Amino acid sequence: MHNLLIAASATNKALYQDILCLGRSCADELPGIPHAIIQCHNRLTLETHYEYNELPLFPKSWWTTCLVNDVPSPERPNHCHTWQLEIITVPQVDKCLSFNNSYGQTTFAHESLLECHLFSHIQTHPKVDVTIILGSMELEPSEFSKPLQMRFHKMAMVDVTNDIATQIYNYVRAVLGKGGFELIQTSGSSGLVSPASDANFLVVMKEHLSTLPQAAGACKILKGKMHYVVGYQRVADDGTSNGMAFFKYGVPKEGGSFQCTLSGMRMFPLFADMAYRKMISALLLDKWNKDCMHSGLLPVAGGAMLSELKRIQFATKMVLSVGKECTQQTRLEILISNYNLLNSYSLVAHPVGLHCDFFGCEESLENKVLLVNEARKDTCSRGGALTMLWYLLSLIGDMRNVVTVLGMWKILKGMDLIQL
Repeated sequence: MHNLLIAASATNKALYQDILCLGRSCADELPGIPHAIIQCHNRLTLETHYEYNELPLFPKSWWTTCLVNDVPSPERPNHCHTWQLEIITVPQVDKCLSFNNSYGQTTFAHESLLECHLFSHIQTHPKVDVTIILGSMELEPSEFSKPLQMRFHKMAMVDVTNDIATQIYNYVRAVLGKGGFELIQTSGSSGLVSPASDANFLVVMKEHLSTLPQAAGACKILKGKMHYVVGYQRVADDGTSNGMAFFKYGVPKEGGSFQCTLSGMRMFPLFADMAYRKMISALLLDKWNKDCMHSGLLPVAGGAMLSELKRIQFATKMVLSVGKECTQQTRLEILISNYNLLNSYSLVAHPVGLHCDFFGCEESLENKVLLVNEARKDTCSRGGALTMLWYLLSLIGDMRNVVTVLGMWKILKGMDLIQL
């Protein structure tokens, strides 16, 4: 749609975090942005081509810089900071709807990739804190632009060794999805149905009995382009339906969503850093939007900002309710723990097909960190590592699959989260 290639350059020695806002926005009347991860075949052909040809870097005319002053801290709103931003505005090339028939693809024509501009960390200024890629949407029926990516050039609090990255992978695989497999994504991110996915789906259905009710009996499995539909006869028929029930499942892939508890956050501070960075990014975008409106410009990510600021406000109120006797570390844990109640994490460890993000409840920013699990030496991973023999996975935090009623949670003794 914008003909962009964004280099991942994943390594545990130098983590960075990306904030994305690619989902459909009702507030801005903007469609979702189709996106995917290019895989080994495409990457090899591109590397071979650009070994002897000039890299298609962004033109200098797309770049601007600015200072955003008085950005509040999530845990202490009265303490403000100044951020140096680098803004890249890219033109829209194709309409979003033109990619509807390509959803689920994991490989792309070499010629189409050569038409893309490339963004990587080698282009960023060393003194810049955040780079924002802003996509114009002049081909859509909306005057707003869309923040395609917001990259923080360093993590706030944590370092991750190769051993810790492997431990995170092992820990998360044990608590997510259907035995570590993703089944709910039907938008194309899990790829297309194939003979291999047929066999994988039958194995998951057999080994994980919670996929269907125990009394389901015989089932009829239908295949779509990017999903399966399982039908069975209802055990108790209330007379209001035809007696059949149907469940829709995506192509089974390694990964899935999970909730990050306080114990998990203490075990792996990376989860806390992700949540904290996401709060900072929302507050930074909110202040930048206000500066833009003062200059007569339109804000960006309006719907996502409303949702994110509401969640930050909830978490901040929980911190204020415990008083000033708590230590700074305790206040941060209270803030992030309550913020995580309203956010879901996902592990993506498979080739990501062309898709649009969909958030069922409300709009959300999506934050992403790439880790390399060097304990596994294969290429059937997410894609995007510096060395293709590394197994790459991404941790994503957003509002997906989170159903939380604020009135059901409270703070007990300043720290323990109790469900009432």
